[in-house]
Amino acid sequence: PYEGEIALISQSGALGVALIGRTWIDKVGLSKFISIGNMADLNFSDFVEYFKDDEETKVIALYIEGVKDGRKFLEVSSKTSKVKPVIALKAGLSKRGASAAMSHTGSLAGSAEVYKAAFKQSGVIMAEDLTDLFVKANALALCPRMVGDNWVIITNGGGVGVLSTDAGEKYGIPLPDIPEELKNEFKKCMPEFGSPKNPVDLTGMATEKEYKEALKIALKSDFVHGIIVLYCHTAHTDPMEIAKAIKEAIDETGGMKKPVIVSFIGGKEVYDAIDWLKENKIPAYDAPEMAVKALATIRHYTKWAERPLVKPKPPENIDRKRAREIIEKALSEGREWLFENEAKELLATYGVRVTKMKVAKNEEEAVQYAKEIGFPVVMKIVSPDVIHKSDVGGVKVDLNSEEEVRKAYKEIIENVKKHVPNARIEGISVQEMAPWGTEVIIGSTRDPQFGPTVMFGLGGIFVEILKDVTFRVAPIGDDQAKEMIEEIKGYPIIAGARGRRALDKDALADAIARISWLVYENPEIVELDANPVFLYERGLMVADARVRLKRQE
Repeated sequence: PYEGEIALISQSGALGVALIGRTWIDKVGLSKFISIGNMADLNFSDFVEYFKDDEETKVIALYIEGVKDGRKFLEVSSKTSKVKPVIALKAGLSKRGASAAMSHTGSLAGSAEVYKAAFKQSGVIMAEDLTDLFVKANALALCPRMVGDNWVIITNGGGVGVLSTDAGEKYGIPLPDIPEELKNEFKKCMPEFGSPKNPVDLTGMATEKEYKEALKIALKSDFVHGIIVLYCHTAHTDPMEIAKAIKEAIDETGGMKKPVIVSFIGGKEVYDAIDWLKENKIPAYDAPEMAVKALATIRHYTKWAERPLVKPKPPENIDRKRAREIIEKALSEGREWLFENEAKELLATYGVRVTKMKVAKNEEEAVQYAKEIGFPVVMKIVSPDVIHKSDVGGVKVDLNSEEEVRKAYKEIIENVKKHVPNARIEGISVQEMAPWGTEVIIGSTRDPQFGPTVMFGLGGIFVEILKDVTFRVAPIGDDQAKEMIEEIKGYPIIAGARGRRALDKDALADAIARISWLVYENPEIVELDANPVFLYERGLMVADARVRLKRQE
């Protein structure tokens, strides 16, 4: 392989060998290459842990079809990524791809969303494809960390400057305005009709002299944390001379103390100059968007590396004994699903607020409980044979009097007996009717690689049609729960868009974290849905919940 400081670990031998050849074309330097196939002995976690302390390796790049012990991978990657970048290209994210991965290396591909969540939690940078893997790995290997958000574009063409500005927004590093004194410095490198704003447009008249001067100004500026140098081949310039000027500017200011990433656009002479830059340890690409993506990767990684690694702590006020009793009772009776009243009580044992409810065995009890809880109430069938209660007429809402409760009791019994004649009826739950609020959903599934997960999204159409949800591997703390809330597309609804008052993000984060600990500490829970959860300006309330259990071997 082309010599460098990237360790490449591949689950595909043929692909790995092919990539070794490509390292010479792309000038992406490797320190080590390892093919691990079906991981009969050592696996990804072992090698990620090993390369953390390997002095010849600056970046760890992975081609993954599946991991064997997801939780160990999460733990090892979290620690390693604080020391050096870990980049993963995950194959098998589609249904067909997952099937192909299974037949190739026997790898269970697992949920694409859970893998993305695990990578995010552990600081693993996700690559979109092979080119993206090399773009990101090479930039991280060749550049220092980017210690702030301020970056500049130096260009001889307005068009590529605008494209790069757009790319900055796309990749999460918006281009900042620059101070007047820095603009005045840049004015010295351009004709009067040039633009010292950001992007810094040296104009098509710029030669290697102007590029070198402008780059040295940016390198010396305390305001600037990262630099993109763009060049469109013009008739009066030699791309190789521009490339050499860039290297001279870096060398004359004490070496690359901040990231400098280059993009040249043109024909064969430009590609020769790009290769020369790469050979001289300066990341260079043939598209401005790639350069900005590379810089954004460095900035996002730097922010991750600067954050302390915090292990989430279990929340207070948990009744674990009662939670175990609820779960064991259902399992001992051979039930896969908890009754709704049990599911809500289970949530309540972990400090999650649910609607008040009692199970009535007859009509008189239903009336008594409705009066105790307070009108209006909701009534629902309780039966191990009825999971989707609304489908069989087993739900009545907004009941405001004794007469309405009596009528609802009779109708629910009649409806269930009609639609599910052999249903075992345990009673009818009488519940507080939650005040209307913004619907959200908090859920969990058990992933084959990573174990219990927690999911969050806005309820209703947002989850059913738009699939606007986010995942984490459980357990998590309030801080990670807040990150989940903020990364869904519908977050402005919670934050208070268009003059609406903001909803209680703290209460929501607390509930997400508590549910994550519930599913983590009780491995029999294989599926959980708190839906809808009504979110208010102060607090929240779970209006309905489902929990599926399975005895762990």
